[in-house]
Amino acid sequence: PEAAAMGRRLDECLPCKAGTYKDAEGSHRCNKCPGGFYSESGAEACVACQPGEKSSAPAEAIIVDNGGEGYSQAFGATECVACEPFRRSDAGAFSCQLCQRGTQLGNGTNECESCPLGKYRLDSDESACQPCTEDTVGCPLCPAGTE
Repeated sequence: PEAAAMGRRLDECLPCKAGTYKDAEGSHRCNKCPGGFYSESGAEACVACQPGEKSSAPAEAIIVDNGGEGYSQAFGATECVACEPFRRSDAGAFSCQLCQRGTQLGNGTNECESCPLGKYRLDSDESACQPCTEDTVGCPLCPAGTE
């Protein structure tokens, strides 16, 4: 009945579409991969995005209320893509984040590292740490007896 309603014969099995999976025999329905995961056509399981990656544009998304700030939880991704410059992610991420104030993405890593002495980075900066100037607020100062 379920397959007939979808216009398929019961003896006809089609591979799951990319972005979906089916891990057991039974229903003719494939499940959508959760955010931070992806699959290719015919998958029995979804694969987690690696650190420094996020889910690609989803086939479907739902908006989740996060204490007044909404964010998108993606489902059905078909691949993972690299994070935007100066952003990082953990394995299985569906979004990438900037490093916190006073840190930057490490060279060739996916980890946030403190700005070197004499450099700074603000929360809103989408860049690497910048050299301090005499009037820069928030720059780490040299301790007494040093220059």
